[in-house]
Amino acid sequence: MTRSIARRRYAVSRPNVPSAAMVHTPLLRKIVWLNELACAGEGADFDAARTELASRRRFIQGVAAGTGLAVTPVWLTALAQTPSRIVIVGAGLAGLTCAYLLRKAGLKPVVYDGAKRLGGRCVTNRTAFPGQHVEEGGEFIEARHTAIRVLANDLGVPLRDEGSDFDLARGDPVYLINDAPYTAAAVYQDLLAIRNQVMSDLAAAPFPTRWDKSTPRAQTLDNMSVAQWIQQYVPGGAASRLGRLLTVAYVNEFGAETNKQSALNLVYTLGTAGGGPPGPLGDKNRRYRVSGGADRLIGELAKRQGSADIHLNHGLTRLARNADGTYALRFSTPGGTQNVTADHVVLALSFAALRSHVDYSAAGFDQRKQMAIGKQAMGEHALLHVQFKERYWWNVLRRTGLGYGEPYQAVWSPTRGQVGTPGILTNSVGGLRARQLNAGPLADHVKQLLEYLDRTLPGVKNMATGTALLSYWVNHTWTRGSRSYYAPGDRLLFGGYEGVPQGRAHFCGEHTSVVTPGTMNGAVETGMRCAEEILQDVAEGGGTVPPPEPEPEPEPQPEPGLPSWVPLPGRVKRLVTANTFAAVDPCPSDTCTYNATYNGIGNDMVLRSFSGGIYNPYYSNYGAIVIHGGGHGNYGGNETYVFDLDTLAFKRLDNPTDHPSLTVKSVPGNLWNLQYCEYIDGQPASSHSFDNLAIIPPGKGGGTRGSLLRAVSMACGKESRSTGYSHIFDLAQPAQRWKRFSVNAYNGNKVPPTGACAYDSKRNCVWQFVHGNAIVGKLDVAAKTWTNYPMAQGMGDLRPDSLTAQYYAPRDIVVLWAYRRTTPKSTGVWVFNPNNPTAGVQRITLTLPIPPSTTSEVIGGDICTHNGRLYLITPADEDAVFEVTIGATATWTVRRLPWEGSAADVSAIGSAIDLVVYTFKRFAYCSKARCFVYIPARNAPVFAFRPPGV
Repeated sequence: MTRSIARRRYAVSRPNVPSAAMVHTPLLRKIVWLNELACAGEGADFDAARTELASRRRFIQGVAAGTGLAVTPVWLTALAQTPSRIVIVGAGLAGLTCAYLLRKAGLKPVVYDGAKRLGGRCVTNRTAFPGQHVEEGGEFIEARHTAIRVLANDLGVPLRDEGSDFDLARGDPVYLINDAPYTAAAVYQDLLAIRNQVMSDLAAAPFPTRWDKSTPRAQTLDNMSVAQWIQQYVPGGAASRLGRLLTVAYVNEFGAETNKQSALNLVYTLGTAGGGPPGPLGDKNRRYRVSGGADRLIGELAKRQGSADIHLNHGLTRLARNADGTYALRFSTPGGTQNVTADHVVLALSFAALRSHVDYSAAGFDQRKQMAIGKQAMGEHALLHVQFKERYWWNVLRRTGLGYGEPYQAVWSPTRGQVGTPGILTNSVGGLRARQLNAGPLADHVKQLLEYLDRTLPGVKNMATGTALLSYWVNHTWTRGSRSYYAPGDRLLFGGYEGVPQGRAHFCGEHTSVVTPGTMNGAVETGMRCAEEILQDVAEGGGTVPPPEPEPEPEPQPEPGLPSWVPLPGRVKRLVTANTFAAVDPCPSDTCTYNATYNGIGNDMVLRSFSGGIYNPYYSNYGAIVIHGGGHGNYGGNETYVFDLDTLAFKRLDNPTDHPSLTVKSVPGNLWNLQYCEYIDGQPASSHSFDNLAIIPPGKGGGTRGSLLRAVSMACGKESRSTGYSHIFDLAQPAQRWKRFSVNAYNGNKVPPTGACAYDSKRNCVWQFVHGNAIVGKLDVAAKTWTNYPMAQGMGDLRPDSLTAQYYAPRDIVVLWAYRRTTPKSTGVWVFNPNNPTAGVQRITLTLPIPPSTTSEVIGGDICTHNGRLYLITPADEDAVFEVTIGATATWTVRRLPWEGSAADVSAIGSAIDLVVYTFKRFAYCSKARCFVYIPARNAPVFAFRPPGV
């Protein structure tokens, strides 16, 4: 029998959904799935709930297939000639990923590691079991893990989908609690009892809780332990079957006893069941392994880096920042001390190792960073791999080899898909049980495990060969634990700050990831982030020695031809407006019954709920943002407003219809045409306009100040999900009413109540797209007629209301973007070719995943016509805007640009994005002012953002 130093397995997840996106171990992923059944089934029995959940899912395969990492946009073409000394400390998956991307961009980083081998916690053992291998560290990859899947594809390392066996396996896993079976159906029934509490906690403490973002309930939960939550909210407390199972699950998940973990760990894993049936527990679309072993990724990355620029047996002992901004590093090597100077330093080693071995007192780290390094907790896990003469559990019992319970926690088979007759089962344990497994004779632990396994896999103990391997990471000098986790109170102290750079010192590794900590994907994702930070800095002029910090300069005078309120390039600015949207009189004598309908909140629903906003360059000297729509449930008024960029003032333009209540299916006297969302006089109901708005230019069918076209009408009331006639509003005649525009109705059949349109200036037409419907409509503006085209390729299942479209003339394409709600949840970008409408849309691969929101139904965005880039904002990351370069291939480069500006303005726009839900359609590029204007809510500030270099 053999002992080895290694860490527990990863079951990696992806972005920015809590729950399945933050779960790593098989046991907890199974419980998360059962909890999702409890939420989806609304109290139904187990089998009915499982059927209901299955009917909701369509999984996306091959997220990374055919994609690559394109990391050299236009602004990086001269990087190869830029002298910049970059040192990466840590030769694991994060550090080598960072080095790989920097080399692709023309830079030459040097990698150091204190260990004698490459890989960090990504280690494949090929010697303990001849002809077969086991993972001593990271092992599983899920479909939502875009970062690692794209990296594997770029390196030419194949991934193996191992889900097909589950179609043939018998039954659900059985848990052993208190030496008695506890079936999945029974777990499901018990989870029903805590469902409301979990969801209530998530609503009151939305993900993520960070050092700079928390709610009162989040503060309470972060200071509470998982053990306290179980005792308080699980019927029967920790002594109940569910209480004991949850205790086992969270110890196995995070590698620490439940009294040492923040209760938010539980809320964020159970609270939002964002993916399908979890991981290696019954979902063939969400479980992958690296074919031939996870260390193949390490080998390929090291090959690209080159052995000359990788220095093993070099342990960092001191890091200090010099007066000129460079860094002095001291390494301990077998040949003595080595000193190195660097312009950029990437620390790709755990904080536990950093605080144990490195003197960073003179590195210039701020107090919060030092707190994170000093306090971040590391889990303790052990993996016991046991070999058997054959794969008895599958060959004879038709079982997958999965098992869970006390005290062995979790078991799975790592040899599925491997050649040879023998099979291996891996036992994963955390916390105290991991420490016990590392002490005493290994043969005794194997014997005890076999006795427990025989209860759920009868006869298996007689098939053991006597060969076993123990993997234990806690004693590893340069790891000091298996994976990071949050102890009580830690999220409030430094959550989300782990990856924040300090000067030109950067931090990567699973422990710095907000959305996929503890996973191989978290390592890759944060390695990519550090590379991006360095490339951005170097591209902006960071050479060998950084320039001195400039003295604050007064705000420069406005540029000729631009209004004084436009910010500097790359900055965001809160505007001083002449009034607020809330101050505008909504209707004469309140005929639109805002106050009666919405308890005195005025015209809030027009701006808050599903309204569209679009830039009109013809309205005034600098143009205006035109706003139309809103309403929800039973409000159907059709007001139109503008925010005039000449005066920075809001005003209402139209003479709206006095709407009937839309809580009824029809209106007495035939005042309401349900099929076409119109009043009997041809006026459209407002309700949800989404992105179904376009500006028709003067001379092309529009008025002298442009005309607002409402391409279709959607979601106008109960039982009304149809689209219908187009309507137009002449913005030069503010007292007029809407007029029906099209001579026929677009796609009169009922369709999902969401959509987007784009005005095509080349063809003088409007293209209309509808969520969930593989049909594109073309409205000929001159003829006023609709033509429908079936599309061979649609966009699939999108998040309702998130779809947005924009015609981009230089490429003669329509660019579309939306949230995908089909697993893996993501922000998608597509391209539509107007020259071949029946071909449908093409999904674009983004080099940096844009996180989808868990709280908002809308993502804001528009194309900057001056630089040909798409800019997107999302409440999943309110601290930045994402810049997408519209490329000529199917892979587009993405940059995350943190908001820059005064501290007050940056804080204000982050708060505005974080609070609103349905208002991102009013983030529009105003070409005459060379900036974006964002209108969040009726009483919120208005913001301007000017893209870098524009």
